[in-house]
Amino acid sequence: MLFRSTLIALVGGPGGDADLAAAARTLADQWLTDRTGVDPELVEPVLALAARDGDRAMFERLVVEVRKEPDQERRQRIFGAIGSMRNPDLARAALDLALDGGFDIRESFGLLFGPLGHRETRDVAWAWLQSNVDRLAAKLPVIARPYLPMAGNAFCDRTHRAEVESFFRPRVRKWPGAAHNLDLVLEAIDTCVVSTERQLPGVRAVLEGY
Repeated sequence: MLFRSTLIALVGGPGGDADLAAAARTLADQWLTDRTGVDPELVEPVLALAARDGDRAMFERLVVEVRKEPDQERRQRIFGAIGSMRNPDLARAALDLALDGGFDIRESFGLLFGPLGHRETRDVAWAWLQSNVDRLAAKLPVIARPYLPMAGNAFCDRTHRAEVESFFRPRVRKWPGAAHNLDLVLEAIDTCVVSTERQLPGVRAVLEGY
């Protein structure tokens, strides 16, 4: 089942199988209608794939469904779908929803890390976080605030590395444990940058050979 879930994400990803993406939208529509028709282990990747290129109508429907869903696990799956949307405007709407949508911030926190994980929405999410981090931190439980610097794991370049450090370093003093997490994030970015710089010439040579 894990393999099937991973395969859906890979084959249906950007530039992937259009038929699979269309099938995912059909299955997602059925599941959102009556919570049936999809194996429970496949709901998350199916919803994410269906939502990836979704429009405003899809966004609004997901919001309606997550508001009325009483089951926490199902709510998490719907939140995950909302965070999977690649339209920058909808990603910004999802971020605002996390902060001002009336949800338990512990559940909707993924609406931040979802957009950070996608190339199309990463800069939108980073700009939003910089503008709203103090409000977001105030809503989070004390034990969750140290994880805010983990947002920097979205990056693998020197420019963003400098931005992450300069933005979070003055703030982590207020969140016990956050300084250590920030150091881990910066180390991970450094490792990613070095690895990319080492591997990129070889990758380019291979691709140019075709």
